[in-house]
Order: sequence, then structure tokens, then C-alpha cells
Amino acid sequence: MANNMKFGIKQDDYYITVIDHSKQAKAKLSIEDAINNLDGNLKGFDSVVMTEAMHDTLTGCAGYKPAKSTVVIAAVKSGVADKRTINYSDYSTLSCEFATPQFGTDLFIDKLDLTMPLTVKEAKKLRRVLIKDCKNHSRVKYSKSVNPMAAKYRSSFVINTKEAGKLILMMVPVSRQISRLKISYNPANCSVADVRVLVSKLKKVCGSKYRRRIINAKITRLDIAFDCDGYFVENTLFNLDKSAYYKAFIDKNGTIETKISGANRAKRMQFYDKTVAQCKGGNPNANPKRVNTRFEMTIRPHNIKGMGPVRLSNLRQPPALFTGLQVYDYEKLKKAIGEHTLDWEVVYYFGVAALKRTKNNTERTKFSRLLASCQVDIDEGAFNVLIQKRLKSVRQHFKW
Repeated sequence: MANNMKFGIKQDDYYITVIDHSKQAKAKLSIEDAINNLDGNLKGFDSVVMTEAMHDTLTGCAGYKPAKSTVVIAAVKSGVADKRTINYSDYSTLSCEFATPQFGTDLFIDKLDLTMPLTVKEAKKLRRVLIKDCKNHSRVKYSKSVNPMAAKYRSSFVINTKEAGKLILMMVPVSRQISRLKISYNPANCSVADVRVLVSKLKKVCGSKYRRRIINAKITRLDIAFDCDGYFVENTLFNLDKSAYYKAFIDKNGTIETKISGANRAKRMQFYDKTVAQCKGGNPNANPKRVNTRFEMTIRPHNIKGMGPVRLSNLRQPPALFTGLQVYDYEKLKKAIGEHTLDWEVVYYFGVAALKRTKNNTERTKFSRLLASCQVDIDEGAFNVLIQKRLKSVRQHFKW
């Protein structure tokens, strides 16, 4: 791991490093004990460090629950240039992007999941239509789910769109409580024409009830994002309200590639290095010298307390989705805590909440005031207006 960590943690393919920040102590946990004795449940630990291979193994366990803070050491080199320079401007700072998103932020929907309440008869008819399309059109592919319980569906159809995107239709749910059709796609990579082809198929199998099916479709996942070249991932400090989990992915040299706050249930927020993702993914258009940090918030409206389902029929006035995020001025907080202190190291690698957990009530109150003084202004109202505009375009995709 990073050589400058005061705990001197090293990469280990057999042991997980368990850390208690309050006692400034660490211990080792073997991967066998984590699986056989704990069934992958690390919830009782404050912070852990593990390799990417161990992380992938544990997340595959049925009983997996993360520690409060997790650091994962990436297995593959980032592939980016050793020295990248920031394309700095007043409009590319975190402060500008969050305080005035209508001017400094090009917000877009990166992923959208919809579930549609088809009847058994309608679902079977649509499945037959899609299987026929697989035989007649090379752009349509059928596959069975490798892990149906995790995917919640036993099979899927992938339709490659003309915009180099994909429409994924998941069918045959593992439970009667789950909608019989799930649609997953990136609106930026799918044209209106691509989605209208799907709507025409729904009209064919549902008949006069197809409008009702579309109107009652629920948004079960919404990923909103924006890109910036004005800062690195490591220069971001943030937290979600009432978030119990934090995770960071770093390379072998200690460079932070991804930071995540929140579990994958109601809301999750992350900053990640898009250039690293492109280089690792073998994207031929990736520029290894470019700094491209992506902000992404994943929202599952039906799991947010007090919100309820968001349907296509009420996208004209959707509820406020962009809430509960705190972002901090990196340089200001680093100076306030002390760059060469153990407290700063905890914040840098394991998140703001990890340091707060080490404090008693009096110290926690004082630290909360310190955080408030370093907080970046966020115009939630402006962000929600931008999200509303993007969702209106989605409604046009499924216009009935």
C-alpha cells in the first residue's frame, strides 16, 4: 500500500488488515476466517484494508457486509501518465461547480433503471418477440444471468443502439414480488428512435394497455454525473448524511482512484478518475495525460425514506433528489487538521466519518464545527432543477 501511511500497511493477498483508529491499533484477518467464520460480514470492524482480489471474493459472499471504512488496493496499474497537470480555471473548482451548477456544471444522466408492471401473458409475449429478434437482428443478443439472485432476473436481452449504447431488458424475475420487466440504459447513448422501437414492441404485446404500463413504470435507479478537469480525486472530501459506509480504491503507489460514500441502497455518491477507468478498460480514445474526475450520485428513490416510488407519469414535477451531500474545501480542512498528523491520514484514506468516530462527544461537537467552517456551498435547488430538465428528456423517450 502507500508507503507514507503511518501504519505501514503493505499489500497482502492472504490477510485483511483491520484497523481501530481510536486505539491506533491494527490486526490481521485471514480471508478464510472472513469467509468461513464471518460469512463475509465485516460490519463490526471500523476500518479494513484489502487487495482488490480479496474484495471481489468477499463481495461475492451471500452474507457480505462492508466495514464502516474500506480501502481497496487496485490490482491493475492505472495506466495514466506519471505526472498529469490540472487544467485549472475558476469554473473548474469544486466550489464553483457545487455553488453555481447552472453555470459551471454539465450535469447528465449516466444510467437509468425502470421496472414495468407487465402481466404474465404480456411478459411471455414480449420474450417471444425478443427471441425472434435475436435470430433476425445481430444487434439483439440473449443471455442467461450468471447470478440470478444478485441480478434478481434469470435472463436478459441486450439491444445495441445506433448511438453505441445499450438497452438492457431483464426478464423472468426470481420472485413474484419483482416486476416482470426491467429496462436499464444510458440516455446519453440512446437516441429517442432507439427507445421508440422498444415502445412499439410494448404497444404490440400490451395492446390498448401499453400506455398504462409505461405511465406506471418506476424509476428504480438514477445515476447523475458531471466531469471536471480542475482537480484530482484525492483533492475531494465529502460525506453523505447518515451514511454508514465509506470506500476508497487506490493504486499500489497510494494514489486514490475512487472515493465512495454511502451503501448501494438509497443513495451513494462517488468521485472517481474517469481517465484511469478508460485506460484500465482499454478505451482506445483514452488520453493518459488528461485529468478527468467524475462526480456521480446514484439514487434509488423507492428506498429513500418518505419519498416513495417515482414513476414516469410524475416526471414533470419529480421530488427533490439531490439532497444530503456535504463537500469540504480540501486545502482548508487539511490546514485546520494538520497535514502531517495521524488525524489527517485517517481523513485522507478512510473518510471524514472515520475520524469523527474516534472522537468523544465533546471532541465530536468541536470537530463538527470545524467541518462546518470548511464546508463548500451547495445549491441543491439548482441541482434539482437540472435533474428535472434531464428527466423531462427521458419522458420524451417514452412519450405515449
